[in-house]
Amino acid sequence: MAFIITMITNAIISDLETALDPDVIADAGESNLVRIGSLQDDPQKYTNPVLVYENDPDDPNGWLHSQYNSSTQQSGGRDLIGQGQIELGGTELFYRRFTVHISSFLTRSGLKRAQAKVVFDLLHGRCFHALRNSTSIMGLSDEFGESVLMCKNGLVKSRVMISGGPPSQWIGRIKLWLQVLTQLP
Repeated sequence: MAFIITMITNAIISDLETALDPDVIADAGESNLVRIGSLQDDPQKYTNPVLVYENDPDDPNGWLHSQYNSSTQQSGGRDLIGQGQIELGGTELFYRRFTVHISSFLTRSGLKRAQAKVVFDLLHGRCFHALRNSTSIMGLSDEFGESVLMCKNGLVKSRVMISGGPPSQWIGRIKLWLQVLTQLP
């Protein structure tokens, strides 16, 4: 059995592969590469490469796994996820954080910026929807007893940037920040 972070990463990859399966969709929203870590190869030889990272490689100190600490004094005895801090013994809660990077290279000639934006938004929407509604992340538990407590609404933020330009060099860069709340007895 693997550590919870590996299990969550594998579930993220599985969800994204399903959402971008070329047998299910037949447009520019498909991908022929979903994997962990950096892309060392020529990125233009892949269709919409999707890379999944633990934390955020662009901000090594900014999106780290962290222990969840609530301030019960400020919230009248209830923490931010709506559960009272009354139980003795309790559990430790952790935010396990991940980022998903997607690069899309549109090389069809004559494509206008608005048309390229539609393709990038479609790709972003498919990934966002797959992660937000994941059924494979919930219920994961590792050999150390850490288990996923909450995944729903774990997408904290996302970004779509368009670069390049006419006539055929549109590049879309999509980034999603995801956090999963886990508990350790």
